[in-house]
Amino acid sequence: MRVAYDTCDIAFMLHRDFHHGLRAIAMSDIQIAAPAGSLQVRALWQASNQVVLICHPHPLFGGTMDNKVVTTLARFFKNQNISVVTFNFRGVGSSTGQHANGVGEIDDALAVLDWIMQQSPVQQQADMQSSPQSDIHNSAQNNAKPLQLYLAGFSFGAYIAAAVASRFNQQQINAELAAFKLLKTFLVAPPVHHYPMQDLSLASDTVVLMGEVDEVVPPDEVIAWASQLDLQLVMMPNCSHFFHGHLPELCQQLALYFP
Repeated sequence: MRVAYDTCDIAFMLHRDFHHGLRAIAMSDIQIAAPAGSLQVRALWQASNQVVLICHPHPLFGGTMDNKVVTTLARFFKNQNISVVTFNFRGVGSSTGQHANGVGEIDDALAVLDWIMQQSPVQQQADMQSSPQSDIHNSAQNNAKPLQLYLAGFSFGAYIAAAVASRFNQQQINAELAAFKLLKTFLVAPPVHHYPMQDLSLASDTVVLMGEVDEVVPPDEVIAWASQLDLQLVMMPNCSHFFHGHLPELCQQLALYFP
């Protein structure tokens, strides 16, 4: 297990404007088809063949894609020239359905990934010119590079992201999603005490970011879990579950994986 401790207090500045950057294309929230009806999805497309799907915290405790940790993650990945997709789980915002104890929410995330793949030149090269998404990944237009995927999530969303990553690693995905290349998974404050995360198959380069004084998820249990699975663990001193006052440090730690 590789453990990094964050002792840096230098502010990591984030651009506030999602429309700023290299040929970024912002989209309004849309509804996409999903197992429980429809899901509210928000995407920021970049001129890149890389995309991140970010999963939000627990719906029954106020978690939405507008959560500050989720939006911080979104801005960070956007600044790496990576397309960013966030969404509301079933029963949240304008997403239909009811909370399904994590099982249905995994299906929600997979449905969003299916939708992402449908937007890519891998699936739509034939009608690139006529599609309203025609310039989404124009850097890959000519050679139709496979989409490179990052998964990320905070708290409950970290469990969902990990469960989806496990399905990729065990090849328990449909043929369309198999066209993705999963690069790395980032799990922020994963609730290992509440969900069966010890049963997941995760790559050893999975990054776990955890506050040392998390008052919701027991840090000792996360440390033991990450050690058991030989994951990369980042412990942030004096940081609570909600990363109050530590969001710049969270971005600093993420930046270490994007030299």
